[in-house]
Amino acid sequence: GDAQYGDRLEEFISLYQYAHSLGLKTTGHLYETVDGCYPELLPYLMRIGHGIQIPLKYPELLKDVAAQKQCLEVCPTTYLKTGTLDDIHQLKVVFDRCFEAGVDIAICTDNAGLHNVRLPFEYENLLTHNIIGFDQLQACQSASFRHAFAWPHQHHPASMLTRVMNRQPVEEAMQETVSVVS
Repeated sequence: GDAQYGDRLEEFISLYQYAHSLGLKTTGHLYETVDGCYPELLPYLMRIGHGIQIPLKYPELLKDVAAQKQCLEVCPTTYLKTGTLDDIHQLKVVFDRCFEAGVDIAICTDNAGLHNVRLPFEYENLLTHNIIGFDQLQACQSASFRHAFAWPHQHHPASMLTRVMNRQPVEEAMQETVSVVS
């Protein structure tokens, strides 16, 4: 579990430094549980796997997370299945504090096969329990593409497809997407 990271922090820091020296993108499974809170690792991460304890227990860290343009990967069903949270409504504080601080959230599934859950269910659950609204959902979906390691563009595919459907040449649509980033 999360508590065992502490014994190997120096090793993890060294590995993250090496990854950065190679230009690799980094993520780490941190701040999911109260036992997995290691601020020493935060400077080395681009994405924070889970991270819900930051807004719940350490909201003072949100300013730094936002400044580093890091993203939290939030997996709602996982927290209920593992007992990390007792109720889905506890996530409202996570989303509200992150949005207020300018911290991006990607809504994810963890162990989709084991928990038999997919992203549409996570979205619906968060919406119907009034954890987030449609604007926040859209912001999370956009953040998931901005922070995806395998997606090289700033915008999600739908925005580029819309340009193509409007008969804008693909190269031009791609260039607009790239220049928005610059």
